[in-house]
Amino acid sequence: MKYAVLDEDNRIVNLVAAKPEYASGQGWIEAGAGQYGDRWDGAKFIPFRDEALSEIAAIRWSKTQFFAYDDVIAYAEPAMGPVMGKIRILEELDATGPVKFKLNATTWRDMTLSDLKAYGLAIDAFMQPFYDYEAVLAGQIEAAASFEVVNAIDLMSGWPA
Repeated sequence: MKYAVLDEDNRIVNLVAAKPEYASGQGWIEAGAGQYGDRWDGAKFIPFRDEALSEIAAIRWSKTQFFAYDDVIAYAEPAMGPVMGKIRILEELDATGPVKFKLNATTWRDMTLSDLKAYGLAIDAFMQPFYDYEAVLAGQIEAAASFEVVNAIDLMSGWPA
């Protein structure tokens, strides 16, 4: 049976074939399909690629929450769903507005259907480069053959400004 030897961060640093009674005395954990670099979360191994992919998604998400629009710092990704919903409703009602729309926690605007479409397009133009860069990093992570290669990928720099 294969057992995992973990470092202080609960990552696999060695895989050992051993008898269960010996492995349990060493504090090793049954490895199953675990690979070098996978992290033990107390219940299962999390593949090193999955953790890196989650990290870049979180970075992208944090960078796309707000952007400069109409002289304010406005919601970006959080507003996309509501903007698209309001556009669809106005189009279904064959209405042009204006409607009250919240650009951030304290800023409201009277917006016509055209204004909402312009806001939606501005959000998309702002966010797409972040998604594009996340896709580049995800491709590098997926192609990595080892924990060391994933660990060498700089997840923090290179993002759009």
